[in-house]
Amino acid sequence: MTAFRLYAPLLLMLLLTARAWAADNLFVEYKLAAPQSYPTGIATAPDGSIWFLEYRENKLVRFDTASEQVEKFTIPSSKSESMELSID
Repeated sequence: MTAFRLYAPLLLMLLLTARAWAADNLFVEYKLAAPQSYPTGIATAPDGSIWFLEYRENKLVRFDTASEQVEKFTIPSSKSESMELSID
């Protein structure tokens, strides 16, 4: 009985903390790619922007995480279906 009294407050604190963590929005979802496409070659630049390729749309996309602005660049070849991306 003594052990229960000792550990009950700790257990309660852990349960409440876990519940608070679960309630936080740890992820934010953005709809960035075209409906018939999906992102490939996702990479993060030193400035924090996220770059990816829109597969089947033939576009290179830059998402500025600070301003939440999207900038799309057309790849100058038809149906390149690019899948890999590197940031230099």
